[in-house]
Amino acid sequence: MSEQPKRGGRPVRHSAGMTIQEKHMNYMRGLSRVVGEACDKYFERKGMPKVLSWSAKAKQEREERNAKKRSRS
Repeated sequence: MSEQPKRGGRPVRHSAGMTIQEKHMNYMRGLSRVVGEACDKYFERKGMPKVLSWSAKAKQEREERNAKKRSRS
């Protein structure tokens, strides 16, 4: 009978030296990006305005305020 490997310890590494959790996170990150791009294309095709992220909104508002300040001067 062959000896069973011990349980626990270090996580098993698979291809490219990644743990299962790392592979899953990379998959989810890639999936999120692909779904986001597909939604953007759909909204563009339907003529709907693209929703900005909170950071993009803040940046746009800063740029608008700065433009107003420059025009006043």
